[in-house]
Order: sequence, then structure tokens, then C-alpha cells
Amino acid sequence: MTMIQGGPGGQFAGVSALNRLLTSSENFNPDEIGALNSPTATFSWNSLAQTLTTTGLSGILYVQNTDPDRVLLIRYINLGLGKSTGGNPGNMTVTTYLNASALTGTLISAGTGVNGVSRNAGVASLALATSWAGTEGKTITNGTVLETNMMKDQLWQQMPGGGLVLPTNASMAIAVTPGASTTSVIVTAVVIGTYVALAEAVV
Repeated sequence: MTMIQGGPGGQFAGVSALNRLLTSSENFNPDEIGALNSPTATFSWNSLAQTLTTTGLSGILYVQNTDPDRVLLIRYINLGLGKSTGGNPGNMTVTTYLNASALTGTLISAGTGVNGVSRNAGVASLALATSWAGTEGKTITNGTVLETNMMKDQLWQQMPGGGLVLPTNASMAIAVTPGASTTSVIVTAVVIGTYVALAEAVV
């Protein structure tokens, strides 16, 4: 689907693979989207705790929207960094990648499949997404670097990147590069996203 996002009000328009016009003219903010859609619209993806013992880049989480009818709006990217050991661990580099459909690398080809879990505690449905958790040394290729952030260890914080829009088949990934001399650090990434249903008008 080709999709156009409007201004800060949140308007969307697009053309589906069936050449149907898809529109949404409602104004909303991300905290209200779940109420505007089904109660199962918001999900979280978790990389699980990964131990990194080298200073190379490691892809730890990948999410691709496979819902044919809804845009996936990434609301939050949360990252937890445990205590780093080593002579001079320093800052860690956290990189967010974005690509329409062509992200590759061993994070995708040899990662561990994870499910998007509904944020509605009363519903057990799974997200329409392909998602992988990576371990140390998993690579990310062909992606566009969206953001690079420096983070200290022993933190759990929300990264910039909320409001990232993933149309059908679009994807994102997160990688962590430990600081120089790091010998061990535990990292966890959690992505929270909401599926936005576009009102369909047949033309």
C-alpha cells in the first residue's frame, strides 16, 4: 500500500494493492489510538534479555508490519541496559534502522522468532507482524539508519523514535554497540506499537 501521512493531526490517505482509496480524517494523538480501534490494536515486542560480551554491533530486535490493511504506528522504543563490566565501558551506541521491506542480515535469517503481545490483558490475540530477537553479533544490512543514540549503562529509558510509521511490509530494527573495553552487558529492547485502521472507500 502507498501511504501518505498528514500533519500533526494524524490524517492518513493511501491506495491499497487493490487500487482502493483508504482514508482516515480523524484527529488523534497516539495515546488515544487504542480507543479509536479494536481493543487488540496495541502490542509490544520484546527482545528478551541478551548478554553482549564484545564491542561489535549486535542486532537485538526486528519488527515488520504484515497487516495488509493497517498501518503500524510505533509509539515507544524502550531500552534497558544493565551494568557494564570492563576496563572502561563508556557509552553504548543504540541504532534504529528503517526500511520499506529490504532489511536483511543474520538478525532476520538466524534470529529467534518472537510474537507481538496484546497490551489488552483480557485478549490473547497476536500481532500481524514478523519479528525476531537477536543475540550477540547478529547483523543488520540494507537498512537506513534512522537514529543513533549514545546511552550509559544501568539505565532503562525511552528512546526517541515514537511516531515511527510502518505501512504494510515496512520494518524497523534496533542494534546495540557496547562501549570500548566492555566485557559483558545485558540489554533488552521493547517496542510498543498500535495498528491504525484506515477507513476504506471503494472508488
